[in-house]
Amino acid sequence: MTHISAFDLDRTLIRGNSAAAFCRYLCKCKVLPAKVLLESSLYYLRHHWMGMSLRELHISVFDRLLRGKPIELMEYHVDKFVELYLNKALYMPAFAHLKRAQHLGHYTMILSNSPNFIVKSFAKFLGVNEYHATVYEVDKEKRLSEISHILEGRDKAVSLHNISERLGIIRKAITVYSDSWLDLDFLKAAGTPVAVNPDKRLRAFSSQNQWQII
Repeated sequence: MTHISAFDLDRTLIRGNSAAAFCRYLCKCKVLPAKVLLESSLYYLRHHWMGMSLRELHISVFDRLLRGKPIELMEYHVDKFVELYLNKALYMPAFAHLKRAQHLGHYTMILSNSPNFIVKSFAKFLGVNEYHATVYEVDKEKRLSEISHILEGRDKAVSLHNISERLGIIRKAITVYSDSWLDLDFLKAAGTPVAVNPDKRLRAFSSQNQWQII
């Protein structure tokens, strides 16, 4: 393979937030109580409008909603969730770029700050070569116990660099797709950065630097 095409997941390949959607699905399946929907929504509002960092968001949601839950229970539900969710949530312009990259023989990846057990399922259904995500650890009883690593923009850039070195692919032959200013380091690590439905700051930066916007 001579090219890499690397994609963010939330609001890039899919239109929404995969972790929030999975939370709603678990409530629908009565795995989590209905009040979780309100609590999780409040956390996301604090993140988007009140300055809560991505790290604080992850830790708050994990501590309140997921800590102590059996990983087997999450994995039991996640594949069915992704299968149903993809039908309505795929952002088709970005998905078309993924399918074209796969057709051309690119090494395709998803790098997302969503939980690893969710991203793993998306990666399987979308047929990408590799994925990296926020790492959730389990204890000896196979229950979710802690977040050991949150995959932020700089981490995505480092992962991409390491993978390109491993594969012997130069930066000029790397394309990265993301929606978020928080992924600026990730986008800058590519020879061809592509902003997908970008937030306000990323849109302005992309326009100034003549990056492609889809």
